[in-house]
Amino acid sequence: MYAWGNNQDGQLGLGTITISQTTPALVTTTAFSQVVAGYGHTAARKADGTIFVWGRNDEGQLGLGDVVSRTEPTIITETNWADIASSYNHIIGKKTDGTIWSWGANAQGQLGLGDLVTRTAPTKVLTDTDWTVIGAGW
Repeated sequence: MYAWGNNQDGQLGLGTITISQTTPALVTTTAFSQVVAGYGHTAARKADGTIFVWGRNDEGQLGLGDVVSRTEPTIITETNWADIASSYNHIIGKKTDGTIWSWGANAQGQLGLGDLVTRTAPTKVLTDTDWTVIGAGW
């Protein structure tokens, strides 16, 4: 996977923080099925259902259980992901069992958890298992 552009939060996954990367740079040779980005963070899903995240993490949007930013792809411990969506400072994920999970900022209730509490790790949204499409809005 190659990346370029703004990298002030390490969102390109190159192991460094720079203002910009003006030419395509190799991030990893890992094959990703899906890549999504938010404000300063990136998430990528492999076909085996694992998610790697990197970049800005001041609101727990990387889902790693902390608020430490990462400049290189880091795996989320939860597995079996079928789909992911990202917005400004949160991520929504759908697992292969049809359940929806969310993490990151939640000041406007964007995580769908019935409160305004930020989550730094994937948290299940309801118990339904028949979700077909997910999306994340600002």
